Amino acid sequence: MGTLQVLTEKLDNGLVMCKSYFATARGLRPSRNRFLPFWGSTHFVIRKLHELHECGWEVVKQHVVSPAPYRGKTEVYRAPFNSQMLKWLVPKVGKKVIRHLNPLHREDIEYWRICLRRSDSPELIAGLSSHKSNFRWVRCPPGHYYADPFLLQDQDQVWLFFEDYVYGEKRGRISCAPVQSVQTAD
Repeated sequence: MGTLQVLTEKLDNGLVMCKSYFATARGLRPSRNRFLPFWGSTHFVIRKLHELHECGWEVVKQHVVSPAPYRGKTEVYRAPFNSQMLKWLVPKVGKKVIRHLNPLHREDIEYWRICLRRSDSPELIAGLSSHKSNFRWVRCPPGHYYADPFLLQDQDQVWLFFEDYVYGEKRGRISCAPVQSVQTAD
């Protein structure tokens, strides 16, 4: 969250000029979440300085964020105690260790899969039907996953284009494979 506030002796008691919430990135690295609120709230200062210059302090005070009761357990601007950090950190680290050690949660597990189905029905081709049978799954080799498929017909051949992500390289590439020969009417 980013806040522009007029500070007083009691830090949590000043006028809040602007406030905004920013999305956070998953993970334990604070650096991933540190800069977005800073950059996102820079316009607060510019906006309020412009308003102060154009309209004066009384108008700026009329446009403050209405006070809301604070629902936290401690004061807003207080650094957390070690015990509070451990309560938060231990479950996060524990989940990461369990995921890392769990043989069922390895990189060769397919997160995305591609399946194909042959059909002459326009509803099935467009995905408008609730009929969910006759699919053939395309298996990924270990260390890969396939995603974002699309079909392309070139003369009598249908080609499947897809993303082939290689975990070892941490990189995806566009691949293609022949699907079927198209029967042409005489």
